[in-house]
Amino acid sequence: MIVFWGRKIAKIKSFTDHHATCPECHALGVAVTIHQTYHHVYLIPMVPGGDKVVSMHCLACGTPIRHYEQEKIYAAQKRSPVYLYTWPILLGLGILSLVFFSFKGKHERNSYVANPQPGDVYLMHEQQGSQKMYYFMRVFEVNKESVSVHPNSGGYNGYVSAMQPGDKFMLDEAYQIPRKKLAEMLEQGEIDEIERP
Repeated sequence: MIVFWGRKIAKIKSFTDHHATCPECHALGVAVTIHQTYHHVYLIPMVPGGDKVVSMHCLACGTPIRHYEQEKIYAAQKRSPVYLYTWPILLGLGILSLVFFSFKGKHERNSYVANPQPGDVYLMHEQQGSQKMYYFMRVFEVNKESVSVHPNSGGYNGYVSAMQPGDKFMLDEAYQIPRKKLAEMLEQGEIDEIERP
């Protein structure tokens, strides 16, 4: 895989200092431009790199002006813009999204197990030797102490998000799971997902 990374220069500020004087023609007004080098990956800014570069020229005669102390002052007044940190910001937002949706999913599953409804479908797994077997159960009846479920007709050797074509729930086969046991199964990670129509 080719990774396009490198360095670029961005103009981060351009303004006129109306109080500065040109050393050549002594006219008031100096145009100031500040550039910042930054590192990028796939042309998306990652982090600023190196010092800011300040260029100045007289508005009246156009003479380039070099005044190191004044350049340092201008550079110190302008922070690197936030967009030059795009990669870390995107990474942070991605991590926050994962954490948010993980907590949201966990809360939703807890709510579904605490208040089961007919039609709920559980994706479950059990360990068989060194392999996990996945299967589905659909709730068809709920009472105070337990839920009644129909299993699907086949198991899966790996994680699946939906039943494969041809697979179906076996309506002639039913199991009763105590609601307390259902909550324990969720807590122990035996229930992976719950879908509610």
